[in-house]
Amino acid sequence: MKLDKAYFTFLLVFFILLSLFYMTHHKVISSIENSFFNYDPLPSFELTNLMDPSQVFSDKELKGKVTVLNIWASWCPACQSEHAFLMDISQRTGIPFYSLNFKDNPDAARKWLEDKGNPFIKTGIDAKGNLSAELGIIGIPETFLVDKNGMIRYRHLGVLDQEEWENTLQPLIVKYSKNENDE
Repeated sequence: MKLDKAYFTFLLVFFILLSLFYMTHHKVISSIENSFFNYDPLPSFELTNLMDPSQVFSDKELKGKVTVLNIWASWCPACQSEHAFLMDISQRTGIPFYSLNFKDNPDAARKWLEDKGNPFIKTGIDAKGNLSAELGIIGIPETFLVDKNGMIRYRHLGVLDQEEWENTLQPLIVKYSKNENDE
């Protein structure tokens, strides 16, 4: 009986700690990552456009305006949980959202966007993950804020949520949209 009670207590404490870690993990990593993040130019690229393979998606399309670039895959559970929020803010705000589809089956990804809705102006197929590797992706989803000059100004690791949007990304979008000569 004592062993059962001790085992139960251990499991309870373990799951509480695991839950706390899970709830704070992406915010801690994101803040650490951004404190060391250098503002690098977006790499040059030309990728096949997921929704219209006869078109290309290139870095040039992310210049001249502040844009959001999201890296995702249809097989990624965190990306699936983030999707409804991306749909909402892309429709509500009019901010241009683009994406990279990371190491995914293009047919599955295309069907997924057709079924769930497509918040992206264009999505590049990053089939081998080469561009994602150049961006330093360590997991998906990841979201980048790209300024008018094609400089990456912010990187968010993990699911983008309302709190991160309101407290960090949206103020940065306003800041970089106003600045003629981004810092």
